[in-house]
Amino acid sequence: MNTKEDKRDQISRESGFSNFTTLQEAIGWVPTINTEWIRIHVKPGVYKEKLTIPREKPFIYLEGEGGLGTTSIKWDDHGHVDNSYTFTLLAENFLASRITFKNPT
Repeated sequence: MNTKEDKRDQISRESGFSNFTTLQEAIGWVPTINTEWIRIHVKPGVYKEKLTIPREKPFIYLEGEGGLGTTSIKWDDHGHVDNSYTFTLLAENFLASRITFKNPT
């Protein structure tokens, strides 16, 4: 993956001053049955949302910015394990770095 020249790199930021206002919107942008790595660069912040990577959206690299705890995804939910998730991965070929996933309640 050539990150400097790859026009498929996308930036998502909690404040909305970029390509997407939520991480799920950025995931939705990835082509169905994708066959090339797509890096979604995530600006620092706490993203309060449930995130699902569907089976038909493989080859996603979710890259947080900053050090440990600088970029996180959290969902304050409780209940049964099959509906109180913060993150669900159904696709193959997925990478995440420098992102903390939380479900604090």
